[in-house]
Formats: sequence, structure tokens, C-alpha cells
Amino acid sequence: MDVHGDGNGRRDIRVCRSSLLAFKPGKHWAKVSLDAAIAAAFPSYLAFAKQPTIRAVELAARLSCSMEHIRNLIADGQLIEFGKTNKGPYGSPILFHASVVDFLKRRVL
Repeated sequence: MDVHGDGNGRRDIRVCRSSLLAFKPGKHWAKVSLDAAIAAAFPSYLAFAKQPTIRAVELAARLSCSMEHIRNLIADGQLIEFGKTNKGPYGSPILFHASVVDFLKRRVL
């Protein structure tokens, strides 16, 4: 997946661990389903109906990127924020899980 924001032509690639484990040199690459990859990267995705949001700080950790990158994706409209962000040490924006899944689905290479 390319998790970089639009606009500058750079790429910021993330590869699902299960895809790497499925790779066999000299053979066809076993395709891993996108839903399985998202569920592996975001265990809370499985509990989506009970918890429809994810903290931006958790998303940044799961995608190995900075909070500034996540904030830029929010500002660009790539991710949808749930309400206003609280100020202070626990002031991480809260995002709709569905917007994260939609973003990742749009970024599959």
C-alpha cells in the first residue's frame, strides 16, 4: 500500500507481513486478501461494530509513520476525524475506522 498523501508524487510503501511470508522465490506470489491484511494490521478492525473509531496515534504506530503525516492526511480529507481533538497529552485525533479502511483500499498497489 502507498500511504503517502496526494500532491508531491512521492511514495510511502507499506507491505503486509503475511504477504512477505507468503512470498516464495521463483514461484507465483500467493495473494493475501485485503480484508485479512487490514484485520492483521488493525486487530480492533474485527470489533468494528463495537468500536467504530481509532486514535490517530494508534494509526501512526500501525503504519510506522509520524503523527504529522496523519494530521496531513486528515487536512487533505484522506481520513475523516470524529469530532474535535482534545488538547493536551492525550489529544490524539480520533478517526472513523471506516475512513481508515477506505483510505487503505484506495492505496493498494
